[in-house]
Amino acid sequence: MKSRSSANLVEIIHRADIEGMSGDCGAAAMAINQVLFNGSGEYIAVIPEDEDLSYKIAMIDHVGVLYGGKIYDHDGFSKWGFTKRTAIGNVVNLSAVLGQSEAERTIRNSLHPGESYGEKVRRLTNAIKTTPSK
Repeated sequence: MKSRSSANLVEIIHRADIEGMSGDCGAAAMAINQVLFNGSGEYIAVIPEDEDLSYKIAMIDHVGVLYGGKIYDHDGFSKWGFTKRTAIGNVVNLSAVLGQSEAERTIRNSLHPGESYGEKVRRLTNAIKTTPSK
């Protein structure tokens, strides 16, 4: 994909109208990373305080994609306020801690039934075609 401004990327995400709540955030983050950033974004997640990163992450409360210093999710720019700690847990750069492949495997293992990853990819790809580059 040719280079686009962060505002233009947000517009694409809004036009795609992908689901990203109630367990669908992982598939949304993976689709956004693949389609918009060619897999080069890092996965940022909110995990419960008691999760042990040295063992296995069983629960992810929310996940977004860090790219170009900004965090994107189904809302465009994430409204989750990813800071070191949120009201529900700790913020972790899964890509940095686990490596990109293991981060994606962890996210896939936490997915809930909902709009499929493939559908999100299709919607984002179509939105790129209909959104003028700015």
